[in-house]
Amino acid sequence: MPPQFLQSLERLEQEGRPGAFCVLRLDEYRLLEETFGRHIGLVLMQRVGDRLRQHLRGDDLLAQIGEDEFVILLDGQQENTRLSHTAERLLRDCTGTYTLEGLRMHVNGSMGIARFPLDATEPALLMRFARIALHETTTDSPTPYHFFTSRLLKQLQERVWLATELEQALEAERFELHYQPLFDIATQRILGAEALLRLRTEEDELIYPERFIPLAEELGLIVPIGRWVVTEACQQLKKWHQQGHDQLRIAVNVSPVQLVDENFVDQVIEAVEAAGIAYSDLELEITEGRIVEYLPLVEQAFQTLSSRGVRIDIDDFGTGYSALAYLTRLHWSTVKIDRAFLAAVPHDANATQVVSAIIAMAGELGLQVTAEGVETEAQYRFLVEAGCHK
Repeated sequence: MPPQFLQSLERLEQEGRPGAFCVLRLDEYRLLEETFGRHIGLVLMQRVGDRLRQHLRGDDLLAQIGEDEFVILLDGQQENTRLSHTAERLLRDCTGTYTLEGLRMHVNGSMGIARFPLDATEPALLMRFARIALHETTTDSPTPYHFFTSRLLKQLQERVWLATELEQALEAERFELHYQPLFDIATQRILGAEALLRLRTEEDELIYPERFIPLAEELGLIVPIGRWVVTEACQQLKKWHQQGHDQLRIAVNVSPVQLVDENFVDQVIEAVEAAGIAYSDLELEITEGRIVEYLPLVEQAFQTLSSRGVRIDIDDFGTGYSALAYLTRLHWSTVKIDRAFLAAVPHDANATQVVSAIIAMAGELGLQVTAEGVETEAQYRFLVEAGCHK
């Protein structure tokens, strides 16, 4: 940290005055440097710094601390509303089009803010906390600036801890599959089971997939994890068949990230062949809301697997954005109605009509329907009468 910043922080502490420590980053800097060269990048940072200095007050400080970053100390500011206005003004000052040596380029900035002394008094902690807040602006934040909070720190610590757990879990064999029965609604006969993934931590805590799957996808770990799940589920079904339960089949949730992996189809085929089960004994479930993003890339995988007899199910149907557009385009076998709709059935007329329409539409298309989260006798009777299968 520049010496003048340390001196200003000492003065603020001695005088009992607040301040704000900000890290401002140019989002496109590295791309621009790679495109136009390092010299242009240096000139750009100088021009951005000049713009920012024009709007700082006399006691505020600005310094460049990296190729694409500035640090700013706002003297006497800590209240969030005032800081928000200042952050918006500074970002507005540096954002826009620059013409450098005949080249035109557009630049956006983002900012992380830590407050002195509310968040920290140590310079190193202020820098660290401002960077944590800056990281938050890159994760679907509605604003290009963010304040540090203890919640952000806990989230980051959780992420680091969970990433370590995921890295070690496969090798340490700490993933588990739990099995939820699938019933035929009309006969109450067990048709099979859905494999539900769990992570057992070193401290013996059981973690559910909604907590770790998004991070596994982001880190690229979902492919080896998904391969293990498909293989393990097929082997478990083989054991049930050997025990005399030949009618059972297995359902496995699949991430879209797995579907676009070039080896996914071969991995499924290998798992089925190694277990000695029929392809029709395997159901792959993919959440509807994730399909649109990956649609062009998953069609071939769906076609290849469905041609061998693998069943492809839409999970959480009704929560996505373009269901009707691709319902006939892909090789579906089953539609799973999201439990959020079923929870209001049959006392809510709108929810009841939606579920009835989904069941009728699926029937017209020759698809089976599965309802998730059946909890009451009234729900069960409604589904039987509506023609739901399981």
